[in-house]
Amino acid sequence: MNVAQLRNLKEAVPFRPFELRTVDGRVFRVPAADSIWLPNAATTCVIGSDSAVVLLDTAHITAAVYPTVPERIGEIKKALETKPFQPFALRMDSGEKYDVLSKEAIALSPVNDTVILADGKRIRILETASIKCAEALSPERSGTPEIDRGSS
Repeated sequence: MNVAQLRNLKEAVPFRPFELRTVDGRVFRVPAADSIWLPNAATTCVIGSDSAVVLLDTAHITAAVYPTVPERIGEIKKALETKPFQPFALRMDSGEKYDVLSKEAIALSPVNDTVILADGKRIRILETASIKCAEALSPERSGTPEIDRGSS
């Protein structure tokens, strides 16, 4: 992988989040164009997030790939099909978390590239590629009463 190839990914319009895979098996997410810095005439790139900054030699990058959307959509569909419905959250690559408290609060685009969430106050449109995972909400957060399993 070279800097010119990385620059093409960074400058793509519209930008699509991608992952860099290294020779030692590590994976680095690039969720936004301003998350990666490509110095001129260099063989390195810098990837930054809220929690870390990583300097990579481009010779150690084996591939730059777009995350697989089907896996994420599969998790969301599985959560929606649970009977009875159990509230869940979408955890984003950025660390943000969005609660899905009912089936009516979420919609998937026909081609599964976006997820639409409504929380009663606003509508959010999320790129599926930026969703890290779907995770169950705790009973107290979801508003679902916890079952008392104590002895009677």
